Amino acid sequence: LLGIFVILTCFFNCIFNFFFQNADERKIEVTLKGCWQHDKEVIADCKVQDECVAESGRRQPRPNMEFCCCRSHMCNKKVSIRVVDELRIDVPSTVINATSTMGAVSGWMSSIWFLILFVLIGVCVASSSLIFSLVYRRCWQSRDKIKSQTVTIPQQSETCALLNCPATRPTFEITDMKHLASGRFGDVFSAMYRSADCVGEVAVKVLKDEESWHSEQTIYIDVLRRAGHPNILRYVDVERRNNEYWLITEFMNQGNLHEYLKKHVLTLKQCLRIMSGMLEGLAFLHEPQGNKFTVVHRDIKSKNILLKSIETSENGKELTLTACIADFGLAAVFSSPQIDDQVTGQVGTFRYMSPEVLEGATEFTIPAFQRIDVYAMALVMWEVISRSSLDSYDVDIPDYKQPFEDMTSPYPSLGEMRDVVVNRKRRPEFRSAITVHPVEHNQKMLEPSVNVEGDCRATDGSLVNNSLSNVMEKLSPLRDTVDQER
Repeated sequence: LLGIFVILTCFFNCIFNFFFQNADERKIEVTLKGCWQHDKEVIADCKVQDECVAESGRRQPRPNMEFCCCRSHMCNKKVSIRVVDELRIDVPSTVINATSTMGAVSGWMSSIWFLILFVLIGVCVASSSLIFSLVYRRCWQSRDKIKSQTVTIPQQSETCALLNCPATRPTFEITDMKHLASGRFGDVFSAMYRSADCVGEVAVKVLKDEESWHSEQTIYIDVLRRAGHPNILRYVDVERRNNEYWLITEFMNQGNLHEYLKKHVLTLKQCLRIMSGMLEGLAFLHEPQGNKFTVVHRDIKSKNILLKSIETSENGKELTLTACIADFGLAAVFSSPQIDDQVTGQVGTFRYMSPEVLEGATEFTIPAFQRIDVYAMALVMWEVISRSSLDSYDVDIPDYKQPFEDMTSPYPSLGEMRDVVVNRKRRPEFRSAITVHPVEHNQKMLEPSVNVEGDCRATDGSLVNNSLSNVMEKLSPLRDTVDQER
């Protein structure tokens, strides 16, 4: 029984406690009422199930006090007093209407409940206001921290002026957005970026997931901008608009390496320059330098290598391609030799996962994570070499294929890749023309990089030192031009 304006009956287990103020007038004062929990010990004394009957002969802690309880649905509609044993009050068996009894106390109970409700609402409103103000203040402090970073984007053409922008930019404008691609984490657009002091073409990555957005901007702002590198995609700005999470970066006019190789055959010089850029970018990520910590990418693949170009002055046709490593949504930063417990080993794209990752047997050390990147980079280098014309006689260039494409389905599962790479120990193969060319050194260099045993895999530093330098020694006509362009 609950007295707030209306009388509510209980579905199960009811209680009604009252006493007589005046035995002659039979006035009733209710002291306790309501519904009980389904506790067998508590309702053990409820002998009558279908109605609430108070036995007046029972001993009670207070004179004239009576008590009743019942155990069936809606059993508290009527309350009865039954005279048993020794009578303390000469009252015949009486039926008390619950509605009239509760009417006497409903006003008092209503006031109490309104007071409690008012206090609770006040506490909730005050708490919500305090939490909102703290969150709002923290968000603006984080935004100010992001905005206070210096933007430094290398000039790509005469029209691009995103150079040495001031430390604070109150507003900026994004216009002329054109959709370029869609991926697992969101969409990419090209756009024009304008602020009071900066203007230029940029790429806008619209992320679906706030966590990925925070993770990637943290890598850029807290780590990579402390020491920039020409083979790492440059950060411009970050913005949250409604439910969209924007990451604004340097625009790479030739798109990603995966799509470029599907449409173009590379010259040997372009091949060497692209591989050089990828390896130097990876070495920069892996090596701590000054205030820059070690970064492992954990999702190296041809779709995450972006290209930009400037036409050469010699013939106006051959493009000088520069490669940049992009997409740091899964990257991990190691500020100390101790590995964070939240860093997991089995992330990335199945096709590019190393054997130890496919097996779920990753060693949680920094060198082990670096070797995972090295394995994936070796597969990307295989893609580049396979789509390169080594000389004027090398004209039969096969169509582009992803690593293991002829051994797996178009979208292989983790189990399928584990079977091919770990159980069958298969690796991508080079065409025969490469094995008789000086660039064949790269083939031999890549073999240990895709070794099943991670400990036998070359490190990124040895890749940079032993690959292109030795190849260009054998390609003396190209050595000076490639070195000069690098």
